[in-house]
Amino acid sequence: MLFRSKVSQIGKLVREVQETSLSLRMVPLQGTFQKMQRLVRDLSRKSGKPVTFTTDLPDGEDTELDRSIADAIAEPLVHMLRNAIDHGIEAPAERAATGKPAQGNIRLAAHSSEGNLVVTVSDDGRGLNREKIARKAIERGLIESDATMTDADVFGLIFAPGFSTAEKVTDISGRGVGMDIVRRTIEDLGGRLNVRSELGKGCTIELHLPFTLAVMDSMLVKVGEQRYIMPTLSIHTSFVPTPEAVVTVAGRGEIVFLDRKSTRLNSSHLGISY
Repeated sequence: MLFRSKVSQIGKLVREVQETSLSLRMVPLQGTFQKMQRLVRDLSRKSGKPVTFTTDLPDGEDTELDRSIADAIAEPLVHMLRNAIDHGIEAPAERAATGKPAQGNIRLAAHSSEGNLVVTVSDDGRGLNREKIARKAIERGLIESDATMTDADVFGLIFAPGFSTAEKVTDISGRGVGMDIVRRTIEDLGGRLNVRSELGKGCTIELHLPFTLAVMDSMLVKVGEQRYIMPTLSIHTSFVPTPEAVVTVAGRGEIVFLDRKSTRLNSSHLGISY
């Protein structure tokens, strides 16, 4: 009993140290968002396009993420905001001709979803032109045809290195340089991107990111001679089957019934259902 008590105490201390070290890695996302306000203001003045820039953090200062992730996404956000102002938001005269207010709108927001942080950059500009993107991709040999591609697939081509449909180079966003950096940075962090757009109405880019790159609790699972480490957040149920719960099927494998669903497993190992 004394040994078990000591082990329990050590486990508790280790857990407290882990939680403390994790909290030290976390920084408010609000700081990263505030840095972007000055950038948009300067780019708006430089481009001659009046822009209203809004940020939305549902939890305000309580929204935190790993310091290394906060530092890593700063450059991708800069590239996306530059593109939104240079290529997305139209000039005041062009907006007026299409019935839009002269002042454009750009929104930078974040919310949590399924254990991830979702950062969105959206504008009410001209949007992405699917036909133009597909035509340019075919010319460059990136695709043979867009006939079977979804809009999301076509829009994703804007992240190819050096890809651009811009007619001229500007000193604000250049010609496609940067968007490939956005994709590479987000994927290196274990995240992904989604692009939604409607021609003439605007574009939204979503960044799905983990909150932290710190060590996570995991479970070691053995399947045959192979061992796997699974995050505990991905495990729905763990159980140890009793001998009478295991049934041999056709003399080739074993199954156990869990919540009226059969789960195939090796009865000498821990059963996992997820």
